[in-house]
Amino acid sequence: MVKSSFMFGKATSSRRGFLLLESAMALGILTVISLLLLKLSLNVLHPRQWTMIQTMTDAYMGIERASAEREPFSTIPGWPARNNGLVAIGRFPDQVVGAADGAILRGNILRTATVISPAINPAGMTVYQLKSVLTYNVPSTGRSYVKSRTIIRSQ
Repeated sequence: MVKSSFMFGKATSSRRGFLLLESAMALGILTVISLLLLKLSLNVLHPRQWTMIQTMTDAYMGIERASAEREPFSTIPGWPARNNGLVAIGRFPDQVVGAADGAILRGNILRTATVISPAINPAGMTVYQLKSVLTYNVPSTGRSYVKSRTIIRSQ
Protein backbone atom coordinates (compact mmCIF):
# COMPACT_ATOMS: atom_id res chain seq x y z
CA MET A 1 0.00 0.00 0.00
CA VAL A 2 1.33 3.41 -0.97
CA LYS A 3 1.55 5.83 1.90
CA SER A 4 0.62 9.37 1.00
CA SER A 5 0.39 12.55 2.95
CA PHE A 6 -1.13 15.96 2.45
CA MET A 7 1.38 18.81 2.39
CA PHE A 8 0.64 22.39 1.36
CA GLY A 9 -2.43 21.42 -0.60
CA LYS A 10 -0.76 18.59 -2.60
CA ALA A 11 -0.77 14.87 -2.08
CA THR A 12 2.77 13.45 -1.92
CA SER A 13 3.88 9.87 -2.29
CA SER A 14 6.84 8.20 -0.65
CA ARG A 15 7.52 6.33 -3.94
CA ARG A 16 7.96 9.46 -6.06
CA GLY A 17 11.12 9.25 -8.24
CA PHE A 18 11.40 5.46 -8.02
CA LEU A 19 10.21 5.06 -11.63
CA LEU A 20 13.21 7.00 -12.90
CA LEU A 21 15.57 5.02 -10.67
CA GLU A 22 14.08 1.68 -11.72
CA SER A 23 14.28 2.65 -15.40
CA ALA A 24 17.95 3.64 -15.05
CA MET A 25 18.77 0.38 -13.25
CA ALA A 26 16.96 -1.71 -15.90
CA LEU A 27 18.79 0.12 -18.69
CA GLY A 28 22.12 -0.45 -16.95
CA ILE A 29 21.46 -4.17 -16.48
CA LEU A 30 20.39 -4.54 -20.14
CA THR A 31 23.56 -2.74 -21.25
CA VAL A 32 25.75 -5.08 -19.21
CA ILE A 33 23.92 -8.13 -20.59
CA SER A 34 24.24 -6.89 -24.19
CA LEU A 35 27.97 -6.24 -23.78
CA LEU A 36 28.42 -9.72 -22.30
CA LEU A 37 26.58 -11.30 -25.25
CA LEU A 38 28.68 -9.26 -27.72
CA LYS A 39 31.88 -10.50 -26.06
CA LEU A 40 30.63 -14.09 -26.16
CA SER A 41 29.80 -13.83 -29.88
CA LEU A 42 33.27 -12.46 -30.63
CA ASN A 43 34.79 -15.35 -28.63
CA VAL A 44 32.91 -17.76 -30.88
CA LEU A 45 34.21 -16.10 -34.06
CA HIS A 46 37.87 -15.91 -32.99
CA PRO A 47 38.65 -19.67 -33.28
CA ARG A 48 36.91 -19.69 -36.66
CA GLN A 49 39.23 -16.94 -37.86
CA TRP A 50 42.28 -18.80 -36.53
CA THR A 51 41.21 -21.96 -38.37
CA MET A 52 40.68 -19.99 -41.56
CA ILE A 53 44.15 -18.43 -41.40
CA GLN A 54 45.79 -21.79 -40.67
CA THR A 55 43.97 -23.36 -43.61
CA MET A 56 45.07 -20.58 -45.97
CA THR A 57 48.71 -20.74 -44.89
CA ASP A 58 48.78 -24.56 -45.01
CA ALA A 59 47.33 -24.48 -48.53
CA TYR A 60 49.96 -21.94 -49.61
CA MET A 61 52.75 -24.06 -48.15
CA GLY A 62 51.31 -27.09 -49.94
CA ILE A 63 51.61 -25.19 -53.22
CA GLU A 64 55.21 -24.27 -52.27
CA ARG A 65 56.03 -27.92 -51.62
CA ALA A 66 54.47 -29.05 -54.90
CA SER A 67 56.41 -26.37 -56.76
CA ALA A 68 59.69 -27.51 -55.15
CA GLU A 69 58.98 -31.15 -56.03
CA ARG A 70 58.23 -30.26 -59.68
CA GLU A 71 61.28 -28.04 -60.16
CA PRO A 72 63.61 -29.47 -62.83
CA PHE A 73 67.09 -30.34 -61.53
CA SER A 74 68.69 -27.98 -64.04
CA THR A 75 66.96 -24.96 -62.47
CA ILE A 76 67.24 -25.90 -58.77
CA PRO A 77 70.34 -23.73 -58.16
CA GLY A 78 68.31 -20.67 -59.27
CA TRP A 79 65.15 -21.75 -57.45
CA PRO A 80 65.55 -19.52 -54.36
CA ALA A 81 65.84 -16.34 -56.41
CA ARG A 82 62.39 -16.91 -57.92
CA ASN A 83 59.70 -14.86 -56.21
CA ASN A 84 61.34 -14.32 -52.82
CA GLY A 85 59.61 -11.56 -50.90
CA LEU A 86 56.01 -10.46 -50.29
CA VAL A 87 53.31 -12.89 -51.49
CA ALA A 88 49.51 -13.01 -51.29
CA ILE A 89 48.50 -16.08 -49.25
CA GLY A 90 44.72 -15.79 -49.55
CA ARG A 91 41.66 -13.56 -49.28
CA PHE A 92 39.51 -13.22 -46.16
CA PRO A 93 35.75 -13.69 -46.47
CA ASP A 94 33.52 -10.76 -45.57
CA GLN A 95 32.60 -12.03 -42.09
CA VAL A 96 36.08 -12.13 -40.53
CA VAL A 97 36.51 -9.92 -37.48
CA GLY A 98 39.52 -7.60 -37.60
CA ALA A 99 39.94 -7.65 -41.38
CA ALA A 100 38.43 -5.42 -44.02
CA ASP A 101 35.92 -7.01 -46.38
CA GLY A 102 37.84 -9.11 -48.87
CA ALA A 103 41.19 -8.20 -47.30
CA ILE A 104 44.21 -10.15 -48.53
CA LEU A 105 46.40 -12.10 -46.11
CA ARG A 106 50.00 -11.41 -47.11
CA GLY A 107 53.23 -13.00 -46.02
CA ASN A 108 56.92 -12.97 -46.73
CA ILE A 109 58.44 -16.05 -48.38
CA LEU A 110 62.12 -17.00 -48.24
CA ARG A 111 63.41 -19.91 -50.32
CA THR A 112 66.79 -21.58 -49.96
CA ALA A 113 68.44 -24.39 -51.90
CA THR A 114 71.53 -26.12 -50.54
CA VAL A 115 73.57 -29.02 -51.85
CA ILE A 116 74.10 -31.77 -49.30
CA SER A 117 77.75 -32.77 -49.08
CA PRO A 118 78.78 -35.86 -51.09
CA ALA A 119 80.71 -37.04 -48.00
CA ILE A 120 77.37 -37.63 -46.29
CA ASN A 121 75.97 -39.23 -49.45
CA PRO A 122 77.92 -42.48 -50.14
CA ALA A 123 76.08 -43.15 -53.44
CA GLY A 124 77.66 -40.06 -55.01
CA MET A 125 74.29 -38.61 -56.06
CA THR A 126 73.59 -34.91 -56.12
CA VAL A 127 71.17 -34.18 -53.26
CA TYR A 128 69.45 -30.84 -52.81
CA GLN A 129 67.64 -29.53 -49.77
CA LEU A 130 64.95 -27.04 -50.81
CA LYS A 131 63.42 -25.02 -47.99
CA SER A 132 60.54 -22.52 -48.02
CA VAL A 133 59.91 -20.31 -44.97
CA LEU A 134 56.69 -18.28 -44.77
CA THR A 135 56.35 -15.43 -42.24
CA TYR A 136 52.93 -13.81 -41.82
CA ASN A 137 51.00 -11.56 -39.42
CA VAL A 138 47.49 -12.22 -38.12
CA PRO A 139 45.55 -8.95 -38.57
CA SER A 140 43.35 -9.20 -35.47
CA THR A 141 46.20 -9.93 -33.02
CA GLY A 142 49.21 -8.39 -34.78
CA ARG A 143 51.31 -11.46 -33.92
CA SER A 144 53.83 -12.90 -36.37
CA TYR A 145 53.98 -16.58 -37.23
CA VAL A 146 56.38 -18.74 -39.25
CA LYS A 147 55.76 -21.92 -41.24
CA SER A 148 58.36 -23.88 -43.17
CA ARG A 149 58.57 -26.85 -45.51
CA THR A 150 61.74 -28.76 -46.40
CA ILE A 151 62.01 -31.00 -49.45
CA ILE A 152 64.94 -33.32 -50.23
CA ARG A 153 65.56 -33.96 -53.92
CA SER A 154 68.16 -36.35 -55.30
CA GLN A 155 69.45 -36.98 -58.79
